[in-house]
Amino acid sequence: MDSLYPELKKKMKKNYGVEKEGEMEKHLIEKFGLYSKEQAVNRIKEEFKYAESTKEVNWRLFLKTAILSYLDMFQNDVEYQHLSNNDLYLIIGETFNLDPEFFMNLLYSQIRQGIKKENRLEMDQYLIEESDFIVKTFKMNPKLFMEKFYYQIYESILKLYGDERSWEIIKDIIKKYCLYDGEHIEYEFIGDIAQYGSTYSAEVVNGRILLTNYRFIANGNIKTTGMNTSIWKWSLLWHGNTMARKGLSEWSAQQGPICYGYQFPIIDLYKLKKQMSYTINYRIKMTDSLYSFKVSCIGRNTDISTNAMHRDNLYEILSKEFIGED
Repeated sequence: MDSLYPELKKKMKKNYGVEKEGEMEKHLIEKFGLYSKEQAVNRIKEEFKYAESTKEVNWRLFLKTAILSYLDMFQNDVEYQHLSNNDLYLIIGETFNLDPEFFMNLLYSQIRQGIKKENRLEMDQYLIEESDFIVKTFKMNPKLFMEKFYYQIYESILKLYGDERSWEIIKDIIKKYCLYDGEHIEYEFIGDIAQYGSTYSAEVVNGRILLTNYRFIANGNIKTTGMNTSIWKWSLLWHGNTMARKGLSEWSAQQGPICYGYQFPIIDLYKLKKQMSYTINYRIKMTDSLYSFKVSCIGRNTDISTNAMHRDNLYEILSKEFIGED
């Protein structure tokens, strides 16, 4: 039908005029779903089947080009102008469901750029609510998620759902998919947390922070100096004998830890100090090296007594892990 229809339109227009051509098209749209969202989804499914069946070396790149061309056509060609924004989001969502990893690696960023700026949040909301977008994207490849998509999705859910609801969404993912056997959440607060050295630093500022019996898990914007801004290599510091000793041997440096957010270890806590400025400084000892961390309990719109309470509570919990010197 796709290949025959343009020629049929020309003949109808030539033999019967524009009016009859319009009547025929209206009939086909109403009775047979011509230019419908269902037809659009089927076209994309056919492209996936064809690309996979060819076994071409670069089939993914060919498929990417074809899908982006179709989505541009669905947005801009006159025949598809009757499709609503929700119809377009459904088509994009079905494309994601066909192959989430392919979609995120090769399509998501360009599709988002091609959507009108004022509609990008709506598209993300549809994907989140109808296609379980965040969970599927995170679970398929946590390392890729943190490197390429974490910040964009974090900003989107904040704008869509507000601070409290966004945090509940993130915390639910952490509880379901990110805790190791024997790991449990002991405390949560809003504040800053940083790893630092003489030539580098990595700090989550004004973030939502969970403390487990193994680590801090922080969600928010991260600032770095003197190091790889992807931060993933930094989070691999938590490795080797320390992990094996705690029964986490399934973790590997190649795969990376499964963590939604940025993690700061507390295992083998070697130095621990409570400061008057509502902060806690600590170090951990791994493979005969010391790594320094600082936690600030000064959250958004919190008073002095609240800041002091969080600092004291954290200090008490961290003291349980303490193995070294003050």
